Amino acid sequence: MEKNGIVALNSVEINFTTGLNFYNEILDIDLGYEMFAGGNSNEITKYRTISNGVKLRAHYVFLNTSKVGLGAGFNIGYNKRKLALFWKDYNVDFENLESGINGNQLTMFIEKAFLGPSVSFKIKDVGRRHQQTKFTLAYEFALNNKEWESDFFNLTNTIRETNSRQIILNVTFGL
Repeated sequence: MEKNGIVALNSVEINFTTGLNFYNEILDIDLGYEMFAGGNSNEITKYRTISNGVKLRAHYVFLNTSKVGLGAGFNIGYNKRKLALFWKDYNVDFENLESGINGNQLTMFIEKAFLGPSVSFKIKDVGRRHQQTKFTLAYEFALNNKEWESDFFNLTNTIRETNSRQIILNVTFGL
């Protein structure tokens, strides 16, 4: 896409997750709803992405003290990402509309499922309300290799994301 002057997609994203957490002496599980929105632009194009999904993290806690916990387990998740790509300086004459006009926007989406190993480090009894803060590091593999799709266009020569992997660093603040 870059060779055609289209702005490159960011490879690092920061998202927001809200959810539930269950833990005891040997088990630490959280289930969350994730949301991300972002974008970027260059002289020719700009894009906006919106992504949402669910994520389950489960860890066996093999080191558990009064101050910290260390666990290992897995992440499994599903997300749907929408990409809207816009061309700048696009003019539309409403008195002379061309048939089959596309406009200046291309909207497409992709659905992905991920699974991978993860480790967690929990700091206990933090702050005035004795919250817990957990750091999770995961390496996830795509379970499916779907192509980008569109509800509005028939896409040809579409982008197929094969062998998708992602490194996830998650910080969970207990309230």
